Parts: sequence; structure tokens; C-alpha cells
Amino acid sequence: MAADIRTARLTLRPPRGEGPALVALLNDWELIKNTAALPFPFTTRDADEWLAQDEEQMACDRILLRKAVALSDSDALIGAVDLFERDNEACLAYWIGRAHWGQGYATEAAGAFLTHAFATTKIDNIRAGIFIENAASARVLEKLGFTVRGEFDIDAPERGGKRRVRRYDRARTPADPPPAVTRLGAQSGHEG
Repeated sequence: MAADIRTARLTLRPPRGEGPALVALLNDWELIKNTAALPFPFTTRDADEWLAQDEEQMACDRILLRKAVALSDSDALIGAVDLFERDNEACLAYWIGRAHWGQGYATEAAGAFLTHAFATTKIDNIRAGIFIENAASARVLEKLGFTVRGEFDIDAPERGGKRRVRRYDRARTPADPPPAVTRLGAQSGHEG
């Protein structure tokens, strides 16, 4: 598994046996309603399944890279960030537990994760999608250089019915690290 990613306040690392922390963070409708795929209520079984995913299962789910987001000083889990493939495009997804909102952790974690993704793969563009009422995630993506590419509706009965999604894209820039040839880049099919 890939090395840890460290920032001033956070460590992005592989998830490990922290099921109770996952349940405590994710069994929160205010967080879950802004995600596309996490179940609600989020149970111990859901946490066990999320933690048990090995590289082969992640490949089947088209998850290219997953990191738990932990506070550097305590190693306490506060969120996660994923890079996954959808429609032959690399996509960013992230969440931070509600007790940690408004402190810049999502921007810090997603920014470090993007730098890592561009440095360790040949991926040249990463997309993200948010429900349009999620203003906090819109600010995170805009701070990270993502630009709006359009909006579309999806049926999301588990999220209250029809929802409007805003699509963002972030292309590799000269300021990003140069691409490296790695298994992740080769796996993703994004050989740029």
C-alpha cells in the first residue's frame, strides 16, 4: 500500500481497524446526505465492510486510492479521501466528520491527496461532483483549482429523491508535480 501523506495537521494513511470511529463519524445524516454512496444509517457492519476492502476488492469497485484522514497529533480518524474511476475518468471523493467541519481539514486533506495523485500517476484530469446545496464542498474544490463544468440531475431516493449535481474538473498544471509511472497510473488506464 502507498506511503502515508503528511501535512501540517493531518496524516493521510491506509484505513485500519477503527470501526467504532467510522460509525461515530458516519452515522450522521448531516454528513451522509452530501455523499453519493455511503449508507445511512451507517452501521458497524458497514464499517467492517469498508475497512475489510483489500486491493482486489477496491479494484473491483474501481477505487484507485483510498486514504483515511487522521489528526497528526493523535492519529484520531476524522475523515477519508478516495480517488476512483467512473466513465474512464478519475474522480475525487472526500468526507470529514461534522465535529471537524469549518477548520480547513477538507481543503488540507484533499489538496495533499491531489498533489500525491498527480505525483504518483499519469492522470492529467480529476473530476468531482457535489450536490449543489453543499456550499462548503464547493469552496473546497474552488480553493483547490477545480472549475465548474456543468450540472445534471440524478435520482437519489436514499438522499431524498431527485438531486442536482454540479460537476467540477481539475487539470494537471505546471505547478503540479511531474507524473511518475506507477501501478496506480497503469491500473487506472489513465496513461496520459
